Amino acid sequence: MAIPRLSFGEEEWFEYFPVKEKLLRGITEDDILLADIGGGRGHDLVAFQKKYAGVPGRLVLQDLPVVINNLKGLPKGIELAAHDFFTPQPLKGARAYYMRTVLHDWPDKQAQNILKNLRDAMGKDSLLLIYELIVPDEDHTVWHAQMDITLMATLAALERTRQQWVDLLDAAGLKLQAVWEPKNGVSGSGSLLEVVLK
Repeated sequence: MAIPRLSFGEEEWFEYFPVKEKLLRGITEDDILLADIGGGRGHDLVAFQKKYAGVPGRLVLQDLPVVINNLKGLPKGIELAAHDFFTPQPLKGARAYYMRTVLHDWPDKQAQNILKNLRDAMGKDSLLLIYELIVPDEDHTVWHAQMDITLMATLAALERTRQQWVDLLDAAGLKLQAVWEPKNGVSGSGSLLEVVLK
């Protein structure tokens, strides 16, 4: 159950994450710059492309065939690729793999499967960027509680604390390198987890 894409007035992830230093350095036209996994209608890639128009590297939108085969009107330069993230990831060595509110839909066992497929495709310089809510250890908001209960009741899934993210990533052979927060985040804002190979 993806969170509706409401901005809450906050910056996009690529406005507070150091894109030039972490993603664009050394990228060529043939490299996969950003693969949006389970990216739906491509709103994140479209916004990223608009902000970083003309940069080298490929932008690839992945989702299930039923989604990809019905997409129309995406800007030139965004490639479409039908893929089930429970199967091995065919895009190897992308600079960044990105998922927005995907993993909170799945219990740990299934989330680990998704992550292991990405881990196996990552190169030594690849990043996995995960945009999700991180539930505070204390003083969490009603929003966090509502989302957690909704996911538990409908999908047997959960919103995770930072330690739960660390544990989930570790079990999949990955490491949380950093957490990036919007400067003007509000209750319900997501965080960007920067993940690398262990």
